[in-house]
Amino acid sequence: MLDPEVRITLRLPQSLRDKLQDASLRGKRSMNGEIVERIDYTFERLEAQLDHVRTTTATRLADELQARRVQLSEAHDEIKRLSAQLDMRDAERATLQAELQDIRERYEERRYQVVDVRALQAEMERNRHILYVLLDADGQPISWPEIMAHLGEIVRNSVGAIDKIEAIVFDAEKASSDERMENWIKLREHYRSLRASGQSKLIDDGD
Repeated sequence: MLDPEVRITLRLPQSLRDKLQDASLRGKRSMNGEIVERIDYTFERLEAQLDHVRTTTATRLADELQARRVQLSEAHDEIKRLSAQLDMRDAERATLQAELQDIRERYEERRYQVVDVRALQAEMERNRHILYVLLDADGQPISWPEIMAHLGEIVRNSVGAIDKIEAIVFDAEKASSDERMENWIKLREHYRSLRASGQSKLIDDGD
């Protein structure tokens, strides 16, 4: 169906009319045909430009949208990675707290053990069997071998275990080595003979 035509009155500058006339002659068209062609071309060109802008804009927006999607995906992956690290650190923190609690419990247990050991040591110190010995040489020469012989015989005749001996010797005069050795030999033989006869004891009830 043909597009119906309408008549309009158009006023133009003389210079523009001359240009249209020259163009119509070159294009072998009437003045009216030249004007219609040029107006129609303007609209087509504008539509083409608009289509180009639409296409370019749509392409640019699509590229930007894809870039945003990629960035969003990367951000999502980063969030997952950080969440995993956070979960791992929470697990490590829980493990460290459990280890710390275990260390505290062991410390408290050992502290009480130390207290128990100290209490036991104090109790043992209080219950130690200490033998206090006073040796009176009565003016006779005495030597360390003789002292040890006396103490050994006292220990052998004691009732119960002896943990410590504290001995004090009075009137221990100086004597020659030969004399101290002779006295020690006599003392040792004396105790041996008493033990052999069953007469060795700390206190003689009859004397």
